[in-house]
Amino acid sequence: MKRRWVLLLAFSTAAVVSWLVPTQEPGSRGTGRAPAAFEVSRYNDALVYVHLHGGEVEFEAGANLHAETGLAATGVVHGRVVDHNGDAVSGAIVVGGGGLVAVRDSLRARDGARTDSEGRFSVNAYEDRVSLVAMDHERGMSQALQVPVGGDVELSLEPFAWIEGFIGEGEDPVLAQVTVQTEDMAVTYVGQTDALGHYEIGPIPAGAYQVHARDDDPDTVIAFDVADVELRAGTITTHNVIESDPGSVRVEFVRPSGLRVAVVGVTLFEGPEPVLTDHAYEAILRGEVDRANFGTTSLGPANPRKVFRGLPGGSYTACARLNLGDTGMHISCEPVTVGGTDTQEVILELAAG
Repeated sequence: MKRRWVLLLAFSTAAVVSWLVPTQEPGSRGTGRAPAAFEVSRYNDALVYVHLHGGEVEFEAGANLHAETGLAATGVVHGRVVDHNGDAVSGAIVVGGGGLVAVRDSLRARDGARTDSEGRFSVNAYEDRVSLVAMDHERGMSQALQVPVGGDVELSLEPFAWIEGFIGEGEDPVLAQVTVQTEDMAVTYVGQTDALGHYEIGPIPAGAYQVHARDDDPDTVIAFDVADVELRAGTITTHNVIESDPGSVRVEFVRPSGLRVAVVGVTLFEGPEPVLTDHAYEAILRGEVDRANFGTTSLGPANPRKVFRGLPGGSYTACARLNLGDTGMHISCEPVTVGGTDTQEVILELAAG
């Protein structure tokens, strides 16, 4: 069975989308294939954005994109930006943060700087390690590197890369969020399919990425494969994500009467073994345990059940994770076997222990 892992971001994808950003298009804007000169747009003292089509990012008046401010820097990261010949690049943009995230063509970081005449830069750090990317609209981007605070690094520009493709359930297009992420989560790019299931993300640095797709339907989770994709400098890579396995599981959580349940998350794990503790649940999601999962999603009054589709035949375990009042997180699991095209039903109830 192919392994399918749910994307775990330092920030939830839904929250990421709510940060963003421009409501107007400045006249200096380029395109994804031909960006204009990049600019660092500062939102507050510990938050900057760079539009990947070039030009400044304009923030919506009165929008609380991210209230965090007044953070104390943990130090500085220094470096130098060079081109493919090893020559210094002046005027390049460098951004840094604990985990860089780009949504709707705007790259979010903690700090940004422009290189001097010798290609040198300094970026403030707010974590122990900083992810750095350098970019120039004519010379391209560097691969994302993680650097310890106080470190000195050389970032080498390469021609831009792009990725595009089709997301579908069989031949049917799926409205989905597509995430392209380095394995170490140094940088994450989030795109969206159109009505025909097509997506395009870029410009993006060349390098190795994991590509995840997650459908937008609040009542379903499609078990798309997660793929490792190598993006080559100066090229457009086509990567389609198509799910055609016939199995499905409907999971419902019964909220206990008279008890305050703050959070209900549901995950479908590969294999029949139960998940006994919240620590074990988290360890699987973080990839510390070699066990595939098929979608982590929330259940609420508006969406009390989820259908997991696109499952190959086999044994699974459906688990609910809930915050019960002031007693912390609890896990409740039930095994389920998938075979053929019939939808299997699982009802989960509180199993506090």
